[in-house]
Amino acid sequence: MALHRARAQGKAVVGVAAGRYHSVALTSDGRVYSWGLNDWGQLGRRAELAADAGDAGSGGAGGGCTQGASCRSGLPGLVELPEGVRIVAVSAGRYSTQAVASDGALWVWGLDGCAAASGQPPPRDRAAAPRGVGGTLAGHAVAAVSTGYVFWAAVTREGRVFTCATGDDGYAGTLPDRRAPNAAGELGRGGEPHAPGEVDGIHGRAVAVAAGREHALVATDRGEVYSWGGGGRAGGAAGRGGRHDVPGLVRGELAGRPVQLVAAGEYHSLAATADAVFGFGSNAYAATGAAAPGDAPDAISEPRRVLGELGSGGWQILALSAGYQHSLAIAAGPAGWMPRPDGTGAAAAAEGAGGDASIGDGLGVPGVEVVLSSTSNMANVAPAAGLLQHQGLEHQERLEQQQQQVKEKSLTTGGSTAALPAGAAAATEAAAKASAVAAIAAAAASTTPSTQPSAIETAATSYLAAQARPPLNTAASYWSSWKPGPRYESVRQLSPDVFKLLPREFNPDYRNPCWGSGPDLGPHFWDECPYPPAGPCGVGGKGDFDSYVKLFSIASDIIRSRPDAVTGEARIASSNTYTSANGVYARGPAGSRPDGLEVTMPLLLREAAPYLRLILILRDPGERLYSAYNYYRQVLGSVCVCVWWQKDLAPASPQDFHNQTVRDIAAWHACVGARGKQSCVRGYQPQQLVKGMYGEFLKDWLDHWPREQLLMIRYEDYTFALEAHLRAALAFLGVADPDSSSALAAMLAAPVRNKSGGKRAPMLPETRRLLRGFYAPYNARLAAALGDDRWLWQPDA
Repeated sequence: MALHRARAQGKAVVGVAAGRYHSVALTSDGRVYSWGLNDWGQLGRRAELAADAGDAGSGGAGGGCTQGASCRSGLPGLVELPEGVRIVAVSAGRYSTQAVASDGALWVWGLDGCAAASGQPPPRDRAAAPRGVGGTLAGHAVAAVSTGYVFWAAVTREGRVFTCATGDDGYAGTLPDRRAPNAAGELGRGGEPHAPGEVDGIHGRAVAVAAGREHALVATDRGEVYSWGGGGRAGGAAGRGGRHDVPGLVRGELAGRPVQLVAAGEYHSLAATADAVFGFGSNAYAATGAAAPGDAPDAISEPRRVLGELGSGGWQILALSAGYQHSLAIAAGPAGWMPRPDGTGAAAAAEGAGGDASIGDGLGVPGVEVVLSSTSNMANVAPAAGLLQHQGLEHQERLEQQQQQVKEKSLTTGGSTAALPAGAAAATEAAAKASAVAAIAAAAASTTPSTQPSAIETAATSYLAAQARPPLNTAASYWSSWKPGPRYESVRQLSPDVFKLLPREFNPDYRNPCWGSGPDLGPHFWDECPYPPAGPCGVGGKGDFDSYVKLFSIASDIIRSRPDAVTGEARIASSNTYTSANGVYARGPAGSRPDGLEVTMPLLLREAAPYLRLILILRDPGERLYSAYNYYRQVLGSVCVCVWWQKDLAPASPQDFHNQTVRDIAAWHACVGARGKQSCVRGYQPQQLVKGMYGEFLKDWLDHWPREQLLMIRYEDYTFALEAHLRAALAFLGVADPDSSSALAAMLAAPVRNKSGGKRAPMLPETRRLLRGFYAPYNARLAAALGDDRWLWQPDA
C-alpha cells in the first residue's frame, strides 16, 4: 500500500522500517511517509480518529489527531518535516520514529525525549512534531540509527556510537512502578540515560549497529563484534559473560572470524561473516537458527554457526535481520553459481539449496536469493528492533537520487522529457530504455544525420539520461555557498599545501574553476604524492600542490581566451583515484602517516573542490584484470602487495594469467581469513584483484559526493555507443553540444591514447568462469547500489 501510494505520487520508495504498531517508508526525494497507530505521535503527522473513538482531546486545530488510542491512519501520509530537510535513512521503534538527514542530523518524533534538554518527551499532544537531536551529538554527522524497544543506538560517520533512552519504560507507563531506564544496561554506558551519550570501550571504527529489546550489537572495521545490555535476562542475547552494562567483545565461534553484519531481535542476536551466519541468545522458536528447539530449549550463550547452508560457509551473506522471534538473511549463491540467461538460476543453485531454492526477482539483483535461516509462528508480531546497517543504508538517497522516474528534464535541447523508473528491475524495461535513448538521440538529431537506434544500442545507452544532467550552478557560485564539513580541519591538516593555495573565491567570469589540466595528464598527485612532500612523485618539482598546479599552465592560457571553457584532469586509465576510497591512499599510504589521520580520497577532494563533476568508467572486472596483467606484465607475490613492473618480458600466455589468477584468489582468501575483508581491501592485497571489487569503493564516494555529481559509465556500452556516451558526458559537464557535424566527427575520430600495443590471446574459458564467480557478489552489490543490473556483467548483457 505504501509503495503504491508513493509511486502514485511520482515517488520511488528506497527504504522502509516497521515499528511495533506503525510503519514508515522513505522515498527517493528524501521524504518520509507513515501509517499505522498514532497514539504517541509516532507517525509524525496528523491522523484520523477511528469511528468508535472515545478519547477526549485527541483532535486539535486543523482537523485530525496526533494522540490517543483511537488515533491511527490506514493509508500512508507525508511526515511534516521542516523545509529543506532530506531524510536518507529511517528506523521505527515502539512508540517513536528516528530518521537520519542528508547532513547527518538525527530527527525524532513520537515518544522520544532525546531531543529535549530535559530528556523528557514533549507533551503527548505535541509529540508528533519532528525534533532534531543535539546534545553530545551536536557536531557529529550520524550515519545510521537502529531503534530498540526503549532506546536507540546511532553510529556517526566517524564510527563512534551514541545511545539514548527514549523515555518509554517498555510498558507505556501502565504499571505502578515504572521500569528504570538502562536497567538492563542497554545503553552500554553511564550518565544521563535520556540524553545522547557516547559508548566507550569499542576498539576500532563502528560500521554496523543493531538494537534489540534491551541489548545492542556493534560490528567494527576490525571485524569484531561488541555487545552490551540484556543483563539479568535469561537468553544471553549479548553472547558473552562479564558485565553487561558496558561493551564487551563477543567471541564463541566468532573468535578470529571477521564479522561484517549484525542484527538484534527481542532476546536473540545474529552476526555474519562474508560467508556464514552465527546466532546466539534466546532460542525460542529456534530464532537463533543455531540449534533446534529440542537441542537447546532455553538459550545459546555464545555465538554458534546456524544450522543448514548459511552456516556452511558456501554463501555470500549480503544482509541480515532479526525480528521478534525469527530471523532472515539475504545471501548470494555459492561459488561458481550464476543465473541462467532466463533468470531461473543454474542447476548448481538448486542442488546446493536442496533442490527448492527460489530466485528473488523482486530484489532487483538477479542471482540473489532470500534464505530463511529460522522460522517462527510469531512472524506476525512486529519486531522490537529495526536494523539499519552503516554499510547499506547510510546514504540511500545518493544511491537513488539520479533515478528519479517521472517527468525529469532530459538531455534534449528542445526540452522534452524522458521517464526512467528507479530500481534495477525498472531499468531493464524496454520502454524505459527506449525513452532514455530517444532523449540522447534527439540531442544529435538537429546537427548530424542519425538512424533509428537498434535494440542493442537502446540497451547500451538506456542508463545515461538519468545521469547526464548539466550542473545547476557554476563553480564560483558553488564555492561561494559551500560550507566546510565537520572533518574539514583534519583534512586541512593532512594537505595544508592544497588549502593554502585554494582561492577565497573564484572569478565568476570564468566557467572553469581556478585552474585546469590538459587532456593527457594523469599525474597521480592526489593518490600518491604525500604531505610533507617527499620528492617529484608523479608531478615533478617538489611533489607538492604548487608543482601539481604548474602542470596546468597551458590549459590556463586557453581558459583566459575562452572564459566559457571547461577543463579537467584525465586520469589516463588510472584506477587509483577511485579505489583509494577506503583509505588505501590519501596523499600517500594512510597507514604510514605518523599522525594517525585517515582522510580518504573522496573526503579530501570534496573539501578541496566540492564543485567537481566526476566521470567514472568501469569495465568488466575480469577483463580489466586480464588487461592490467598484460599491460604491466605483473608478477604478484602470493601474499605480498608489492607489484613488479616487468614490461620488458615476453607477453604472458593465457595459461600464465590463469595460474596467476588462481594464486591471487588464494592469496585473497588467505588474507581475509587472517585479517578480515576490509583490511585486505584497504591493503590492496592482492592489488589488481582488489581493484575490480568496485562495489567495495563506491560507498565512500557516495558518503561525500551527491549522486548528481558522478557520471557512472560502463566501458562496454561506452565503446559500443561512443557518440551517445560522448554527448552524455558533455551534457553532464555543462558543455554545449557539438555545433557541427565536423566537430563531432573530429571528436569521434580522435585516436585512443592508451593502448597496450598488439593483440593478445583471448582469456581461457575456465579463467573467465573463475573470475565471474569470484566477482559476482561484488558486482551484485554495485548493481544494487546503482539500481541497474547491467553492472552485473552477465554473459548475455
